[in-house]
Amino acid sequence: LELETQLGGYEAGDARMDAIHQAYASVGRLVNARPNQIAFAASATDAYARALSAVEWKPGDVILTTQNDYVSNQIAFLALQKRFGIELVRARGEAGFGVDLDDFEQQLKNRRPRLVAVTHVPTNSGLVQPVATMGLLTRKHSDALYLVDACQSAGQLPLDVQTIGCDFLSATFRK
Repeated sequence: LELETQLGGYEAGDARMDAIHQAYASVGRLVNARPNQIAFAASATDAYARALSAVEWKPGDVILTTQNDYVSNQIAFLALQKRFGIELVRARGEAGFGVDLDDFEQQLKNRRPRLVAVTHVPTNSGLVQPVATMGLLTRKHSDALYLVDACQSAGQLPLDVQTIGCDFLSATFRK
């Protein structure tokens, strides 16, 4: 910002272009993605909202999520439900173990979701959802988009978007 006040916004961006490209490449290496697949946003919530807004919702579309998803994500889903008439489906959970993969797979087959959205590590439980397995099941049984909230896991657990099979991954990368 200081450089921007001295040079102007575009000029400051040009002056720091190498560092900007390095930031995209660095995050890409961290998650096994190409730099042109990385987008920076003001916050993880903003990034998540942008991913949701990239979907062309129609009445009756289904979001398949879990019972352990992050509360702010659930609020966003409820807003989409109210605004577009989508349906929100939560796969059953297994006490202390996260999503019931058998129920998740059945929901994929039966409900044909437009979006599958999962929080990798919910905020307060220590649970780690099997996002790679869920990605495989999503690809096997549907053409749904797959959104993973990795806000709590980025920097703590390995994240490989190729292995996870997600279309969107949001995180803060400050932890």
